[in-house]
Amino acid sequence: MSEWPEIPVVKVLGTILAKKDNGEKEEAKAEAQGAAKGVLMPILTEKILEALSTMPEIDSPCTCKAAVICSEATAESVPVHIKVDGGTIHLSGLYELNKTNIQLEESFTGCKKDESGICKIAENYKEWILDSEWKEVDGASSQGEGKETLSMGNSYLLCTKYGGVIYFHNDGQEVREFISNKIPPGFGTIGSKGTSLLIEYENLGKEYMVYENEELVAILSRDVEGRGNITYGFGILFYNNPESIERLKSLYGLEFAEKVSVPIELCYRMYEDYINQNIGALQEFTRTHNIWLNQNQLDALVMHRHLTYRLGEQTKSVIIEMFKDEDVNDNNMRELYEEKLEEAMITDLKNSNSQENYKIFGEGWENRIKDELELFFSGDSERNY
Repeated sequence: MSEWPEIPVVKVLGTILAKKDNGEKEEAKAEAQGAAKGVLMPILTEKILEALSTMPEIDSPCTCKAAVICSEATAESVPVHIKVDGGTIHLSGLYELNKTNIQLEESFTGCKKDESGICKIAENYKEWILDSEWKEVDGASSQGEGKETLSMGNSYLLCTKYGGVIYFHNDGQEVREFISNKIPPGFGTIGSKGTSLLIEYENLGKEYMVYENEELVAILSRDVEGRGNITYGFGILFYNNPESIERLKSLYGLEFAEKVSVPIELCYRMYEDYINQNIGALQEFTRTHNIWLNQNQLDALVMHRHLTYRLGEQTKSVIIEMFKDEDVNDNNMRELYEEKLEEAMITDLKNSNSQENYKIFGEGWENRIKDELELFFSGDSERNY
């Protein structure tokens, strides 16, 4: 009885795989062909060589649908795979992934938001991925409690460091469409529409504007309410108490008094500092409740918080309800929730002000809320009321 040949089928396949992993496609082909000569059945030899002829080069990105890409990855970045228990998941093993599998095989080639342009998600995924889980998972299918499987069209990871949305690059069309005009939770700043409308509403009056050659160069401070508190620039209020007065002096070098001339550059700086406080609070709110706003909605809420100094509980409750309502979309949101949101905003405003104050300023504040809602629901940034 003859002995087995020196290089059996198993060794031939081992040679192929080893050379493939090293990117030595031609060498693998030659060695496998020599080893198989006179040993393997012709049809098996042919199949192995055919497989080698279609083997992708080592630097070619995998095109299987189990790879993911990030919305903030640079243009030259290629999709990467998810790792589970040290192994890479390809299309055939996609069913193995659940909402807790968030480790990437490697970082993307580059990041548009990082100052150095370098993506570091692979080494920081535990700290950077929101809630350490996939969002929009397949709730109907589960590998156990808290391990729902993924939906290739809807599931995504959110990088909380730079606001990147990581999704399946071939089947993530719904995710791409969803994020195309949305701001990831915990990110975003006020846009041009919100800024222009807010500044128009915070205009202290013609007699407090200082012009030179028809150019606005300064704004005079004013006690708007007649209570001894002073408003500077674009609606930045400082109270008549030692702490507030010291903050005004230390931050901006200004006297606490009426009709102090504030250069327009300093007005914008004060506005930016105050707006950043409002934006920070809104970012925390959207991150906590996983709310995706568009730019108009964010602008309107920044404006409202500038008016009320906080988002009231009624207002927050309606916003959360609105964005968690599965029957709501961009087309019917206004019809279903405008009246409810307006009522909540007015209720919170009344609760945070004295009756006397509301008698004096309430009508103007309610008109401003109407304009905030126009911006929120339709993107209209004109002052209509």
